[in-house]
Amino acid sequence: MSGYSYIYTIPYLLLTLFFLVLARNELSLEEQNKKTIHRICMFLFLFFFGLRGFIGWDYTSYYPAFTDWDLSFIDVNLFERGNEFDAGFSVYLSVIHLFTENYHVFIFITTLLDVILLNIIIKRYSLNYALSFALFLAFNLALEVDLLRNIKSVLLFLVALEYLKSRQPIKYFLLIFIATTFHWTAIIYFPLYFFLHKKLSRSIVIAIVIIGNIIFFTSAFSFLSFFSDALSSLGGVFELKQESYFESGDFTKSWGFSIGYFERLLTVIIILIYYDKLVEQNSDNILFINLYIIYISMFLYLSDLHILINRFSLFFSCTYWVLIPAVLYLLDFHKRKLFFGAIVIYCFLKILVTTNHIYYRYDNLLFGIESFENRLSAFYQYFDFQF
Repeated sequence: MSGYSYIYTIPYLLLTLFFLVLARNELSLEEQNKKTIHRICMFLFLFFFGLRGFIGWDYTSYYPAFTDWDLSFIDVNLFERGNEFDAGFSVYLSVIHLFTENYHVFIFITTLLDVILLNIIIKRYSLNYALSFALFLAFNLALEVDLLRNIKSVLLFLVALEYLKSRQPIKYFLLIFIATTFHWTAIIYFPLYFFLHKKLSRSIVIAIVIIGNIIFFTSAFSFLSFFSDALSSLGGVFELKQESYFESGDFTKSWGFSIGYFERLLTVIIILIYYDKLVEQNSDNILFINLYIIYISMFLYLSDLHILINRFSLFFSCTYWVLIPAVLYLLDFHKRKLFFGAIVIYCFLKILVTTNHIYYRYDNLLFGIESFENRLSAFYQYFDFQF
């Protein structure tokens, strides 16, 4: 069996296609007629991911952890177990384990929670529900398949945005604190409360992008030693992360020049062109514009920190779910058709690149899945293909 094959991408491409067809239909519907599309999207997402077999790679740690889990949420050793998983996720696992010891039931429950939160967030901020689901697949598939802790942090943050914009710090910081107990990297969301709602002038954004490109191309400044020393000085888990990440050549290599660079540059140019119109369309868009500025800045200013971008960019790429549909609705009929066509092509390209290796060979509980042992064997056989 081949380590790479575009056959593996077919189920993901079909799911993306379904969402894009629904998105195309949604463009011509009135708001009151969109509920059926919303239900179909939720069902498709839950069916595809909630009933999945052992796909991706993080099941290699989550499956043994859940099946061997012997704690309840009142266990006094809970936060010691949190050394393996962050404390909030340990509680989460413990509560579910009280009701089931079946890993696949656990995956279904955790996917159901994800889709419920996605429904709340997308309905609140996106102009095209189905398109946001398609963009989620294109840009954040790994969040749902592999990063079971990270996705809870991201979704909790997006729910907390309601309290950021209404200036309710206690509710915002409480939700972000909970997010950090699922994955410590959500700590990056804390300072956003103080500036994410503020509109920057277009000239400042342009300056940020231009200076970032200069640093990207010339390597005029390196943040590698700065972050390495900072994490080391914090001690504890942070020092362990410094030792495992920053002292590894694979994780500290430069992000480099890629198609993704052109896509991000083109996206920020489109945002700048429609900057004022996006804010006029919906004042909430400023939150996601600022998130995108942070997102692209990470790639431009921190390009020599591969692992840092890998870990933290996921916390900001959610901006695509909102801004791309927002731009689409600002365009006239002919430009909208062209833009939608470009979205379709890029979504397919992203899915092809993401899911063309054996780790993502899809199977579903209703049609039969491979055993954990067989998938684990393939995982180790083709381990180098991931990197």
